[in-house]
Amino acid sequence: MTLKATLFVKKERVSLTVWGWMCLFICFTLGVFACVANVDSFLSYSQPIDANILIVEGWVPDYVLKEAIEQFNRGRCELIVTTGGPLARGYHLSQHKTYAELAAASLLKMGVPEDRVKALPCPRVKKDRTRESALEVQRWLSENPKIVRLRLMTLGPHARRSYLIYRKILPSIYGLGVTSVPNEQYHPDTWWRTSAGVREIMSEGVAYLYAWCRE
Repeated sequence: MTLKATLFVKKERVSLTVWGWMCLFICFTLGVFACVANVDSFLSYSQPIDANILIVEGWVPDYVLKEAIEQFNRGRCELIVTTGGPLARGYHLSQHKTYAELAAASLLKMGVPEDRVKALPCPRVKKDRTRESALEVQRWLSENPKIVRLRLMTLGPHARRSYLIYRKILPSIYGLGVTSVPNEQYHPDTWWRTSAGVREIMSEGVAYLYAWCRE
């Protein structure tokens, strides 16, 4: 037996043809496109439940507040709670210094009775603002033990991240739902066609991964 026969063995190898590589490329491309097309749907997570309290993130635009009022009037919620820290712009010009207070004041102007709105401002933080708001809600809930079912309302693809953070922070005794109001700056099914959609999806996608790894 020769040295070559001792060290090497000849085997048959199956490889893709040109048509095989083309089919593989097409399948890969379609898979990537399907993921891209559905990423807004994934991030804009909605799971509404009947709740005592409707929690609205205070930084959202007015059309989200309007939707919050409509759902508040249709449901059995007892109170709208607004959250958020100090304003990022206009702080020195506004009498309302936090997003929570600004959103609460807007809801009052839009017709919600004063005894049905509660602002829960939180301190300024450099990161994890949603987490800080959730902690503030947790502290408030500890002083109101009768409240057991909550529903979070926010804007578009921020919903899944907010739900993840609130679900991790709030004790399991609380039922928690979430409603995502579509972002009017772009169409959810074709978000990649506008700069606003690309910025929003990329930003929220990275932020969700960060929150998921941390939580």
